[in-house]
Amino acid sequence: MATQNNLSGYLGSTSSTPTRSVVRNTHFRPNIILLYATLIVLAIIFMFPFFWTVSSSLKSAV
Repeated sequence: MATQNNLSGYLGSTSSTPTRSVVRNTHFRPNIILLYATLIVLAIIFMFPFFWTVSSSLKSAV
């Protein structure tokens, strides 16, 4: 029993109710879609030279 009382100080409160409610931002923001679309387009643009180089190196010489 004594060790259980000592551990309660380390484990925190043993009550099942949360002390602070977690509020999440659930509303939809269209700005995030614009951000992701821009990042995807930029990723494709910057990856194109890499794919071009790899595909050119794999072609057989004619």
